[in-house]
Amino acid sequence: MSLLTHWQALDEAERRARLRSLRALVRVIGGGEAAAVEDAIAAAEADIALLTAADRALDRLPSITLRRVLSTFAATLPKHRHDR
Repeated sequence: MSLLTHWQALDEAERRARLRSLRALVRVIGGGEAAAVEDAIAAAEADIALLTAADRALDRLPSITLRRVLSTFAATLPKHRHDR
């Protein structure tokens, strides 16, 4: 999917905050079955080189779980305002 690998360009503090939020959602929505994904995201939070591994782990979630995690996460992001 390559969601997380695009986050390499983010400021470190912002990237860590997003990973922390994503990890919390994986925990709440995915439950114990998503523990490996949660661990991979935590590792990427500490080491940017592990973002690709976290991305692959996220892709291994069941489809419905992944959709719930991503849609909930997307709802927490700031909305971009386009002035005309």
